[in-house]
Amino acid sequence: MKEKNEKTVITPWSEIKDWVYGSKGTDRRDNLERGGESFRIGLMLKKARESRQLTQQELGQIIDKKNLQFQGRK
Repeated sequence: MKEKNEKTVITPWSEIKDWVYGSKGTDRRDNLERGGESFRIGLMLKKARESRQLTQQELGQIIDKKNLQFQGRK
């Protein structure tokens, strides 16, 4: 058990990613980064769509696509 005066060491997120997923440039790490970026873009699109009070179908019509698949995200 730690004593009260011991300091907790906080590991930076970048080091955790290196340890768990490998360094930048490895397939596993690149997949993580791509997935994270895709998720962030999806959230930005959702926020913009909702701010204009559009449904996914309405957005699809605006960008001239039919039967867009949004991978179950609402």
